[in-house]
Amino acid sequence: MDSPTSNLFQSFQRFAVRTSKRIDDISKMAVQTTLKRIDDLSKLC
Repeated sequence: MDSPTSNLFQSFQRFAVRTSKRIDDISKMAVQTTLKRIDDLSKLC
């Protein structure tokens, strides 16, 4: 199946997987940052 349609689908699939992983990474960083800020704020009180 080397039709242009299958190549386009494969390219889109790779893009979707990369994007999904990047969104997961950004979400994890946001959670870590939030938890660190909560921890820092709790030390001030």
